Amino acid sequence: MRLIKTAQFFMARVLPESDARFKMVLAGADTLMAMDEAAF
Repeated sequence: MRLIKTAQFFMARVLPESDARFKMVLAGADTLMAMDEAAF
């Protein structure tokens, strides 16, 4: 029963974020790296 609850949690909470995280990875860090050091 715990395995089913874990799977339900994963499907409801973690899996929906995967597409957004994949797009962030593909976008790269160019915009962050373009900031001046003084901005931090």
